[in-house]
Amino acid sequence: MEEIKVAQYGEKSVYFEQNTGQITIHSNGEVKIINPSSSEGMDLLRQELGAGISEILAAIKKFALVNAVPHQLTTPGAAVPEGFIGRERELDGIHTRLHAGGNALALVNAEGGMGKTTLAAAYWKRFSSEYQHLAWLFCEKGILEAMRSYLPEPLGLREKMNEVAADTDKQMRLIISTMANLPKTACWFWTTPTNPRTFKGLNGIAQGWAGTC
Repeated sequence: MEEIKVAQYGEKSVYFEQNTGQITIHSNGEVKIINPSSSEGMDLLRQELGAGISEILAAIKKFALVNAVPHQLTTPGAAVPEGFIGRERELDGIHTRLHAGGNALALVNAEGGMGKTTLAAAYWKRFSSEYQHLAWLFCEKGILEAMRSYLPEPLGLREKMNEVAADTDKQMRLIISTMANLPKTACWFWTTPTNPRTFKGLNGIAQGWAGTC
């Protein structure tokens, strides 16, 4: 079993073991192992952490979510052709834009056949190690429909999505709230129609994540 430190609360170091769900608290040489799934365990956590319990449980929940979600939520939307060369300026320009302050989105726009998809695939290949999560969505039927089609399975939401199958608004809120809890170093590749309104909608949904389209 591998315990990961998820929080520091005063002199108490809080560790979480993903496989068992155990919480271990180290304090002044003492170690306490707690099972939060039982009422007795939760009572003990409240005694140990007091007012900090909500903050600690939120940190553990976020840690569990991040580590349950795969690095690549989807496969890349295209392969980089063998012998691909050049485009260094464009690749570096996208990378700079996505890491410059509040610039969450980089729009790659050109006529068909000019290599937009290949450029995005090259970016994925070169910089994927810098992101905790990546996903590539084809949005021919709209951004929201693409999110409903591609993301529930890798985000671990299939069962919850089925519970609200009759309410697409609830499904979308579920996906977006889950995305919001992922690290901001997630990179989303959106293949969208060339439509300014589509891009505006994407900007509203993906604010705070790095992304290309």
